[in-house]
Amino acid sequence: MVNCPQDWPWSSFRAIVGLAESPAWLHNYWLLSAFAKRKADAVDHYLKFVSDGLQQTSIWSDLKQPIYLGGDQLLKDVIPIRRTAAKAGISHCRTGSIADQSRAGSE
Repeated sequence: MVNCPQDWPWSSFRAIVGLAESPAWLHNYWLLSAFAKRKADAVDHYLKFVSDGLQQTSIWSDLKQPIYLGGDQLLKDVIPIRRTAAKAGISHCRTGSIADQSRAGSE
């Protein structure tokens, strides 16, 4: 990851805020219109929006068991469903973490 949004090479951030040329397929005006009518104001609001987001705790810090993004109630609801599916032989239901699956495949 990077420390600044403008450093992420696959982001549209630089084009949105005018630091890079925008490709024809990127509709900057559509995104910026959600922030203000005037482009300069919209860019200012967008920059504040991004900056405020950088101050937030990462959503990944709430990751549970290492594949669920949600609270304790989600785990209480999902774990029994996974166990039932696994017992029924439903193959597309992932059981265990990727690390667990990798270890099992190497044994």
